[in-house]
Amino acid sequence: MQLDFTGKRAVVTGAAQGIGRSIVAALADAGARVVALDLDPQGLLEAKAAGAEHTMTLDLADRSQVQARFAEMVAQPLENVSEHDWHQLFAANVDAAFWCAQAAAPGMKAQRDGRIVTIASGAGLRPSLTGIQAYSSAKHALVGL
Repeated sequence: MQLDFTGKRAVVTGAAQGIGRSIVAALADAGARVVALDLDPQGLLEAKAAGAEHTMTLDLADRSQVQARFAEMVAQPLENVSEHDWHQLFAANVDAAFWCAQAAAPGMKAQRDGRIVTIASGAGLRPSLTGIQAYSSAKHALVGL
């Protein structure tokens, strides 16, 4: 039976070796745009060679990591991010942190003590290859702040 996955996106977990890597190759051969997920970064290089369009390291035992990776995969493509969405992402991620730091700074200066800690995301540490460029840009800005 010949399957046609042209124009479809497939996500394969355990994609770094064995059956998972074979599934990556078969789906890619059938026209799918494959996202390969695995804990093994070296094995993901081989999944890429087998036809994966994108690879992501992922510990499937970590629920929050799984949710974050899948959220990245379904994020809005760059060309569909509206000006409103762009500004809303920056307002929620960067402006809010700046306003809080700005409000806290005078008290810390008066006490001559204090720390401001912002929590970003791994998306702020590397370029986005998964369609979350607006989110990643906001997180990069937050890291810079």
